[in-house]
Amino acid sequence: MSSLRRSTRGSSRGASLRGAVARSEHRPFHYVDLHRTIAVVLLIVMAVLAALSVNGPWWTVSRVAVSTTTGQQVQNVIVSFNAGGSTSCSTYPTFWTPSPCTNISSTVTGPVGAFDVVVDVGLFVLLASSLGSAALLGIGIRGLSFGRSQFTLALVLALVSVVVALGLVGVGAAIGPGPQGATYCAYLSANQTSCPTFVGGVNAGLIPGACGGCASTVHWGGGTSFYLVLGGGAASLLAWVLLWRGRHGPFTKEEQAEWATKNRPYSLSDLPPPPVPGSASVAAGGLMAPLPVAPGRSAIPFSSERTTRWTCRRCQTVNSPWASRCGACGDHRPADR
Repeated sequence: MSSLRRSTRGSSRGASLRGAVARSEHRPFHYVDLHRTIAVVLLIVMAVLAALSVNGPWWTVSRVAVSTTTGQQVQNVIVSFNAGGSTSCSTYPTFWTPSPCTNISSTVTGPVGAFDVVVDVGLFVLLASSLGSAALLGIGIRGLSFGRSQFTLALVLALVSVVVALGLVGVGAAIGPGPQGATYCAYLSANQTSCPTFVGGVNAGLIPGACGGCASTVHWGGGTSFYLVLGGGAASLLAWVLLWRGRHGPFTKEEQAEWATKNRPYSLSDLPPPPVPGSASVAAGGLMAPLPVAPGRSAIPFSSERTTRWTCRRCQTVNSPWASRCGACGDHRPADR
C-alpha cells in the first residue's frame, strides 16, 4: 500500500511539473521595459501641453493695484503677446477711464512678432514629433515591430521634441519683450520701467484712470504657453534619457526571442520522462531523477517553488528567480542560489 501511494504521488508530481513548464512554453515570453512605458506617457504629456499652448499667451505684462486701506486688489490689466503673433488685453474693472487697453495693438510687430508666428509653427512640430514617437514606442511595446529602425526613429523624434521645445523657450527668453513690449511697460508703469529683461517687476507710478490711493506694481514674464512648453520640454528630455539608456534592450521580435532563450525557464526537452510506477525512482520516495544539464546552461534544476531573485557573482545583476543564466553577462546561475 505504501509503495502504491509513493507511485501515485511521484507520477502526479512529475505530471504537474511538466504541465507547468508546458504552459510556460506556450505562453508568449515578452521583454518588458518599464522605462519605455514611462517615456510613452511623458511624450503624450508633451503632446497635450503643446496642443494647449497653441495661440496662447507667450509673454505677458500686467499692472496690479492694491488698496492701501483694505489690502485688496482693486485694479488689474494684463497685456499678452500670444503665440501666433497676436496680442490681447484685459482689464478689471472694465470701466477704467480711459481704458488702458485703448492704445494696445492687436498684433505684435517687429522681430518679436515674427518669432511669435514661428512659435505656433513650432508647437505643431512638437505635437507631431512627440505623438509620433509615443505611437512608435507604444505599438512596439505591444509587440508590433517592423524592425530596429522603429525604435531608432522613435528616439530621433523624441530628441526633436526636446530640441524644439527648449529651443523655443531659450530663443524667446533671449529675444525678450522687444520695442513694442517696452512701450507697453513704460506706459503701464508710468515710465518706471521699459522691461529690459524677459522677467521682472517694479513699483509703478500713477497713470490716467488708475487708482490714486493704491500701491501699484508692474510685473512681466513668460505667459502660460511659455511655461507649458518649458514643462513639456523637460518631460521630453526625461523621456529621451530613459530611451537612450535602454536603447540596447531587445525591441524586435527576433531580439526578444534571443533574449528569451537566456532568461526563460527550462523547456520540456530538459525534463526527464515521468517515472514509471514501480521504478527505482518511485520506490525511493516518488522523487524525480536529476534534471539533465543542457549545453550552455548552469546545473540548476527547474523548480516551480523558486520565488527568490538571485544575484550574479560576476556582474552583481539581480535576475529572475526562474532564470538559469544572468541576463546581463550570461554567466551561469550558481548552484547555491
